[in-house]
Amino acid sequence: MPVAYFFGCAGLKEDTEENQEGVLIYINPVLTKYPDIVPVDIGRFGGGVDFSRLNAFEKMIINFIGVTESEDWRDWAKIGAWAEKVSGLID
Repeated sequence: MPVAYFFGCAGLKEDTEENQEGVLIYINPVLTKYPDIVPVDIGRFGGGVDFSRLNAFEKMIINFIGVTESEDWRDWAKIGAWAEKVSGLID
């Protein structure tokens, strides 16, 4: 069965090639644990942070990476375009 992975993260608040490659560290453990499952694509997108949903420790970690208030870096047009592309790959 075809599968595609996607994730959103603060590491892509700036969507650069370097950041795109850097965030693969988050998906590599899944790829390593399940080597027989080869995704047709891996979508990597900016995410969002809602400070009202974080505990004090999580806020401290998020502040450490430079986020000081609720932010949203999702590009819905880019996410939608990726979903359209992937839907054609898994039909």
